[in-house]
Amino acid sequence: MEKPGRQSGDEASNRSHPGACVDQQGFPCEWRCINFLCERDGVEGARDYCRRTSSTYRNAVLMSRKRGHAHPHFASLPEYRRAFIASYLDFKRFAMGRGGMPLSAPQSSQRRH
Repeated sequence: MEKPGRQSGDEASNRSHPGACVDQQGFPCEWRCINFLCERDGVEGARDYCRRTSSTYRNAVLMSRKRGHAHPHFASLPEYRRAFIASYLDFKRFAMGRGGMPLSAPQSSQRRH
């Protein structure tokens, strides 16, 4: 029996978390997270986070039974794989400097001294 107010796994997996951003194909968009990190930790801190997280997501997607892992990571399962790859690409794009700045990152001329 489930606790009141909790959703079954199927119901929870069909919805993204509150405030989640999705692109036109319904994949997660991590730019809201990256924007928050830039504001909180600065651009270099956000780039570091994106490098580490993209590596973690990539490794998780590759941990599948097809590749010989006895215990595959759930990110390698078909229902999660595309979303993890889309997030990985957003993080990698920003970490490699190809994604530009998040929308509300402070501009150098707008900073207060």
